[in-house]
Amino acid sequence: MSDELPLPSDSTSEEALIGAIFIDPALINDLTITPEDFRDEKHQWIFSAMRALSQRGEGIDSLTVQSELGKNRLKEIGGAAYLTKLITHCDTAYNAPTYAAKVVERARDRRLIQCARQLLQAAYKGDADEARKISERAQDIAAGRGNPNASRFTVYTAQDALKPQSPIEWIIDRLFSEGSMSLVVGEAGSKKTWAMLDAAVCVSLGKAWLGLPTRQSTVLIVDEESGNRRIARRLGELLRGHLADDDTPIYYTSLARVDLRNTVDVRALQKLIVESGARFVIVDALVDVMPGADENAVKDVQPVFLALRSVAEITQAAIVVIHHANKLGGYRGSSAMKGAVDLMLLVESKPDSPNIDFSFDKARDAEPFQFAAVSHFGEGEFYLSASEPSERSKPVGKAQEYVMRYLAERGASSMEDIEANADTCSSNAARQAVYSLASLGKVKRVNTGKRGTSAIYDVSRG
Repeated sequence: MSDELPLPSDSTSEEALIGAIFIDPALINDLTITPEDFRDEKHQWIFSAMRALSQRGEGIDSLTVQSELGKNRLKEIGGAAYLTKLITHCDTAYNAPTYAAKVVERARDRRLIQCARQLLQAAYKGDADEARKISERAQDIAAGRGNPNASRFTVYTAQDALKPQSPIEWIIDRLFSEGSMSLVVGEAGSKKTWAMLDAAVCVSLGKAWLGLPTRQSTVLIVDEESGNRRIARRLGELLRGHLADDDTPIYYTSLARVDLRNTVDVRALQKLIVESGARFVIVDALVDVMPGADENAVKDVQPVFLALRSVAEITQAAIVVIHHANKLGGYRGSSAMKGAVDLMLLVESKPDSPNIDFSFDKARDAEPFQFAAVSHFGEGEFYLSASEPSERSKPVGKAQEYVMRYLAERGASSMEDIEANADTCSSNAARQAVYSLASLGKVKRVNTGKRGTSAIYDVSRG
């Protein structure tokens, strides 16, 4: 009877995706999708034609696709009129990653159904070995590894690298960009959650956050720490503080028991982001979305960050994860965390002070800078405003002390020399201390940032 049920598909997303590629042909090189992911055979043929044109370096438009299809297949799809329908079906290429994610998801569901049918047949035959193989294949498919037609590697050339590259699309200028993964770290009472919720409300309204321009976007908050009562109260105070109304595009979940080491939960989160249209996602907090895992163990931490990276890439959302600091003010847990993120932002604030200081521990796409905020609590409302960073008279930690001492004694020095002469810390700790001090404004790079040029740092004057 299950054979009679229609296989899952999303013809609307298939049509919209092809229409988006007609609008922006370069998309076909950025989307992880194959012709076989389309349910409609007509769409398989059209996508194959588009991909063949792209691989030969030819343009993609209605006429070139018609020629590539040939007379017979063009007639079978409904002629040029059908291509025109697809072109007019989509008025923007902006949501192409969302359409592609839905097409791939439906293809995954069809492959799982096929595995279920094969497993049923193997069970009737009593073939345990075959059943085991099918089960393993189903697990691969559920984890996103099950498309037998997809090439594992996409190989690019120097020609691809030399093409004009798209600029970084910032959600919050110089901080969080589309498709990025960030970690925001602070001690208990540092107001890190308040700060990120304030950023979330500003993004949903398109307001500048602490003087940094934002791009108005839908926001999703995944609360696994506070609970519905607390998150609703906090968010309500922030919305009132920023004069937001009921139509503000901000959504939240609370205590859904998300485990990002579980592929089912990862797919559910991805689906939620796609369906909500969120471009800015806050996850609070890291330890709560990896329950039972050892945050100091690479084997436990790395799968979580790989999953988040994949979700960010597919949805093109800026994903920000809130995390707890250690006793020294740095992030708690495995070094794999820092290696996995595009940006790590440190938040410092005393529980009895309204002032909040922000500094960078890692910045992949922008130069570090220091900024600060003042928190304003009112009757049933809360908001942040920009302020001057507080003075820090002394660096914290042996590595920072070493860097400040070395530069004071030697003057402007290359990063290689700073690392090579580290005497009270490791060379890697010295490198990270330079970046941290740069974000605090205590040292600065004194030569150009051209690729291949060794970075030279000196103590900031004045």
